Amino acid sequence: MRFAPTEEHTEFAAAVRSLLADTCTPADVAASWGGEVGSHTGLGSGDGRVRPAWDALVEMGVLGLLVPEQHGGLEMDFDALAPIVEECGRVALPDPVGDTAGVVAPLLATVAGQGGAVSGP
Repeated sequence: MRFAPTEEHTEFAAAVRSLLADTCTPADVAASWGGEVGSHTGLGSGDGRVRPAWDALVEMGVLGLLVPEQHGGLEMDFDALAPIVEECGRVALPDPVGDTAGVVAPLLATVAGQGGAVSGP
């Protein structure tokens, strides 16, 4: 398989990198696992989540990357996901970005598009 990101993919990944530089520092990652309190979050919940980074990625639309526009997504392709997951790995973000953006969100959009019931917790 040949992977060749487009200019759009590269620009989007650069925006994600910038966002993560502000919301997911090493101290924030340590705090997410119960280490010292992160400089940005003020949280040390130990739940394995970096909530400010996750919330910012949601706001940016990253989790809806592969979801059709008619369901509120960005309607990009799988080639766009790889650089995003790479950026999340670069900062050791422990949140399930690849799983959510690559599997869960598109699956829910497909079910919703077929008239299936989708409900939250």
